[in-house]
Amino acid sequence: MTEQLSAKDWLDQGLKTLARRGFTALKAEPLAKAMGVSRGSFYWHFADIGAYRAAILDHWREVAAEQVIAELETIPQGGDALAVLLRRTFSARLALERAVRSWAT
Repeated sequence: MTEQLSAKDWLDQGLKTLARRGFTALKAEPLAKAMGVSRGSFYWHFADIGAYRAAILDHWREVAAEQVIAELETIPQGGDALAVLLRRTFSARLALERAVRSWAT
């Protein structure tokens, strides 16, 4: 990868890794390797792995909220917002939700 990575790039990669491999995989070296960069890029954006993990949770909250809002905005006037929320809750996109909940325990 020749372009410079942003903190958001690292956070997006972290969410993918979290969903696929769980919270124990959130380590600088494997993340850097997956992104094709050195750990130095990681530490440019985050003081340590603890700061990164805190940022991951904040980013997850933002992404989850944005997805819910975007889905609700697509409902036509008089549509069933509850049905949309329930469908989202029980949809196939639960890997990340499960990973975050597992991390919390």
